Amino acid sequence: MFRRAAEVAGEVGEMLNETKKLRRIQLGMPGNKADRDTREKCVEALKYEAGDVLVTLLNLANDAGFSLFDGVQVAFNTKSIQMNFPERL
Repeated sequence: MFRRAAEVAGEVGEMLNETKKLRRIQLGMPGNKADRDTREKCVEALKYEAGDVLVTLLNLANDAGFSLFDGVQVAFNTKSIQMNFPERL
């Protein structure tokens, strides 16, 4: 299971790297290579990496023996109760 958690961390790192490139575009800063020189290219790369994060989270949850949705539901409902919000999943 540690391997799965490490995969999640690696994919989150790749996703953060894409957000950094997108931020450079937003601020008009240099530093991106030609494959990430437009907002559209950065968003497409970010979309791919976000998908990778979700896939690795699903794999981790499956290996641990629970549904990722169940984890999201518990976290969401717990936070809603703490914040006194009526919404529940």
